[in-house]
Amino acid sequence: MEIANIIIEGANKETLLDLLTQEFPDHYLYSTENLSILTTEKYFLRINSDLLSVIILNFSDKSKTDVEIISGGGAEGLLQIGWGSEGSANSRIKRILHKICQSNSWVIRIP
Repeated sequence: MEIANIIIEGANKETLLDLLTQEFPDHYLYSTENLSILTTEKYFLRINSDLLSVIILNFSDKSKTDVEIISGGGAEGLLQIGWGSEGSANSRIKRILHKICQSNSWVIRIP
């Protein structure tokens, strides 16, 4: 399992969720007033398996969103070797979030 944390400042909840769900067409989204959880799967050929990623968005106030990205399920065999697939999935999601923030003039920080 691989975990990454980032902070987005200036993001509008509805806009951010809309843009994220556009980037991940095969997803499940659970959302409350201050918390949203987006799950998505991606197949990785090098491990011959699907990898599950969970993006937790905590809208702590009107202009700050704490984001936690968790990817897992990519390890195989008795030694649970993942060949870097979980880190790759997190990096891909961070690149997507960076692109979204850049196009909307939002600030992205790594705590």
